[in-house]
Amino acid sequence: MENFFADLFFFVVSVFALGRVLRFYSLNFERFVKLGTSNPHPHKELFISIIIPCRNEEKRLPKLIESLKNQTYKNFEVIVVDDGSEDGTRELARKYGLRLLIRKEIFKDWEGKSAACYAGAIFAKGRVLLFLDADVFLEKNAIEYLVSKFSEDIVLSCAPYHYIEKFYENLSAFFNLIPLIALRLGNLAKPFNTNNGLYGPCIMISRELYFKTGGHKLVANSIIEDVDLGIELSKRGIPIFIIPHGMVIKFRMYPDGIKYLADGWTKNILLGASRTKPAEIIMVTSIIAVSIGSIVSLLKYLIQKNLLFSSIYFSIYTGFGIFVFIVLRRIGKFSSLIIFAHPIFAIFFTFILLRSLYLKATGGKIYWRKREIKL
Repeated sequence: MENFFADLFFFVVSVFALGRVLRFYSLNFERFVKLGTSNPHPHKELFISIIIPCRNEEKRLPKLIESLKNQTYKNFEVIVVDDGSEDGTRELARKYGLRLLIRKEIFKDWEGKSAACYAGAIFAKGRVLLFLDADVFLEKNAIEYLVSKFSEDIVLSCAPYHYIEKFYENLSAFFNLIPLIALRLGNLAKPFNTNNGLYGPCIMISRELYFKTGGHKLVANSIIEDVDLGIELSKRGIPIFIIPHGMVIKFRMYPDGIKYLADGWTKNILLGASRTKPAEIIMVTSIIAVSIGSIVSLLKYLIQKNLLFSSIYFSIYTGFGIFVFIVLRRIGKFSSLIIFAHPIFAIFFTFILLRSLYLKATGGKIYWRKREIKL
């Protein structure tokens, strides 16, 4: 019975956490956020510099570029910053006639995404900077959507819709859900505010504010530069807002196989957890505990032929799976099999966390985009 009440506690906490994420996707941004009047020009006149940091992005970049060509908002330039690519990224940028910068020609001893972003900002002509990852792609009104939510006295970020083509990509399910909880989005008073990070694939900031605060120089050596940049900007009193994708800003994260996916999340999860507040850690722990614990308890009581508790845990297992699926479908194109297979995805999440802990404890490393990453 004591175990049941503990399970019930975790269930209530996890439902609260999932409900908060669902609230984030359900509310109207303008109802809760009154943008400042710091723009001397109408939004349509804002010239935007779109900066795309790239390392070996030959396969992903064309989809983003094609989507940029079709935007309803036309007042922008595109800057591709190559960060030591070994594929055809540079040639592709030239082929499309984009402005190309070579990071190592600007910073010889500073490499990585932060260096590429800062290099692009130096040479940007726009009043506003929009940093986009190469795996992002946009519907035709995406930039218009971002500009409508933007003010020059804030930093705006967007949680893209996670597009999926192959079944293994569903293993990212909990990894996509948990950052929304860690960023405290959907909370009661300020559902779009956060002081705990940004979404790196899509960040919009005025050029003046970027250089005034230090921009990516604040997180020059960070592996999770988006989270750390958001934290550093918040410390300096800069309001940070994160908006839902609106089905117009999308990305496909790890299309190159399950090992690529596992390595990507391994390099992020432990560092991200270390920036998460205690209350949100309890929420994340509760979600994983309910997902795995509900099926374990169900099997145990089925073996014991305990009809009452078998029925209770079957309801928890299926009900939780349905709720998780409802929330995940707002986040991305996740499979309905999650309703019954959610413990598998929770176990995978736990495995990656333990892998990251092991590599951290043993001084291990992984290779990301053919670059050595020490955790």
